Amino acid sequence: MVDVQTISIVVAAAGVFIAAINSIYSSRRAEEQRQLTLETQQHALETRQAQLFMQVYGQWTTPDFAKAYGSTRYKTPPEEFEKLVSDFRAHSPDLDLELYAHWQTLQTYFEGLGLLVKKGLLDITFVEDLFSNRILWWWEQHHSMRARVAS
Repeated sequence: MVDVQTISIVVAAAGVFIAAINSIYSSRRAEEQRQLTLETQQHALETRQAQLFMQVYGQWTTPDFAKAYGSTRYKTPPEEFEKLVSDFRAHSPDLDLELYAHWQTLQTYFEGLGLLVKKGLLDITFVEDLFSNRILWWWEQHHSMRARVAS
């Protein structure tokens, strides 16, 4: 015959065992929930970056922006950029305002792209895939122009 003390020990042991199993189960569920939360946050970040990129890309595809890029890349020789910078620095009345507007549009646009990438708000691979050749051309023109004007 089993006495009351033995029964209470078995019941207490069963309670501890059930509590341990419940704790393990709860820990696993909490870890799964944390993982799901991290995945959801990562997905939300990727979605926000894609939306931001599409806004940036949408600006790039406007007729005015295409005109600014085409004008500065295909219609303006490097010497005119040198004159543009000189006229701007001298506050010259001869400043070609349309060319300056095109040049400034591109300069601030690429600077903004760089800042978004630097701050981690825009994935650099997006920028590389669609803008790298244009950015390299701009940098080469702008950098060489600055060197010529500074000397």
